[in-house]
Amino acid sequence: MPRRLIFVTVAAAGALAAQTAMKHSDSLPEINLQNLLGPNQQPITGVASVIDGDTIEVHG
Repeated sequence: MPRRLIFVTVAAAGALAAQTAMKHSDSLPEINLQNLLGPNQQPITGVASVIDGDTIEVHG
């Protein structure tokens, strides 16, 4: 079997899979770094003061 035929077949199958995934992308969950890290963290609020070069203390 010629290698060119195998390459064209694999490329066509990949293009079909990509087109199908793009057509149905609204049903797929969004994958990004925020979703992989877990639940959203609450923001840190309060009055911050610098203790030294690499230490910050937040009051409140």
